[in-house]
Order: sequence, then C-alpha cells, then structure tokens
Amino acid sequence: ELQEQLAASFPATAVPIHPGHLAVQVARFFAPDAIVCLDGGNTGIWAHLAHRIRRPRSFLWTGHFGHLGTGLPYAIAAKLACPERPVYLFTGDSALGFNLQELETAVRERLDLTVVVNCDWAWGMERLGQQLEMGQVIGVDTAPIRYDEIVRAMGGHGELVERPEQIAAALERAATFPGPAVVQVVVDREANASPPGLAEFAQMYAAVDG
Repeated sequence: ELQEQLAASFPATAVPIHPGHLAVQVARFFAPDAIVCLDGGNTGIWAHLAHRIRRPRSFLWTGHFGHLGTGLPYAIAAKLACPERPVYLFTGDSALGFNLQELETAVRERLDLTVVVNCDWAWGMERLGQQLEMGQVIGVDTAPIRYDEIVRAMGGHGELVERPEQIAAALERAATFPGPAVVQVVVDREANASPPGLAEFAQMYAAVDG
C-alpha cells in the first residue's frame, strides 16, 4: 500500500520530526469518512503524498490560488455543514497565523475539529525559493509562536509535539476533545523546505497560469 511505502521512505525516529513522517501518521490516524482541509505551501505538498480522497465531499484546499489562511475557515465550515463527520486541518504554522482568531469561533460554537500544525517556524516554501534564486535566505524565519498555548487560552485543547513517538497519543487526545484542538508538531526545517514533487507542482502551477 502507498502509505506503507511512504512510511518506509521517511525517517520514523528523527528529531526534529520529518514532515513526511508526520503527514503519513496524520493520514493513518483519521477515519475514511473524515473531511480533510489543507493550508500552506510545502505543507500541502507533503499532505498530498500521504492523503488519499476516499469519499466524495471530503477534501478542501485552494492549492492553485495560493490563498493562505483559508484552512481554518474551511474546517469550521465543514464541521458546521457535516457535524457528524470528523474534520481536521493539516496546515503550516505561517498559514495558520492568517486567521488564527477563528479558533475562538470554533471554541464558541463548540466545534470538535482538530488542527495539526506542520511547524517549521518559517515560511518554508519561500526558504527554498530564496536559496535557489539568491543563494541566501532573508526574512523567512518566524517567531516561535506557541499556537497550542493560544488555543488553550481561548478554551480549546493544545499540545506541542517534538518527538515522533508523541504524535499518535496527541492526535488521540485532540480528536476526543469536545471542542477545537491544536496539535503543533515541530518538524525538520531543512527537510520541510524540499518536499518530493515540489518541482512538478511548480511546473503545473505555471502551466495553469500560462
């Protein structure tokens, strides 16, 4: 199976956590009827490697348009539309920051959705682009914002995950919390900058724009 092949391709015990390993673990955890929402640059590409659309009306992403920040509003809307189905968002940390306040909306409306943050403390897609175009990196690193602490302050559930063996239990606690939960997973910054398929994604993007 594809997930098993992918799982063997990424280091399962590396610290910081390999983003490919995180994507596989998230895809494995949630039930086939879950609605998955994606947000971010490289995070979306990592997610595509591991996630498969197994049922209709189960996948929300604005990949082509590059509308960062749509993931959390999409997840909230999906949960309101389909309250009986699990809903989770797999997002980059910078992308989540665009509409972070909507976590309060999810708390207020008692929406039990899970937000998994692929956290490299940076604008990951821009990091590689700058390295390739300029040979240096300028202004892509972000402050180490603790989204898990922010959601707890709002009344939700939050955890910071820094080791691969912590992922499964953190997802379980988040999925069973009666409200919004954020699992912020610190991943390898350098690995996150170069997901497999990035060049092909860029070519597809350019072809559609042209």
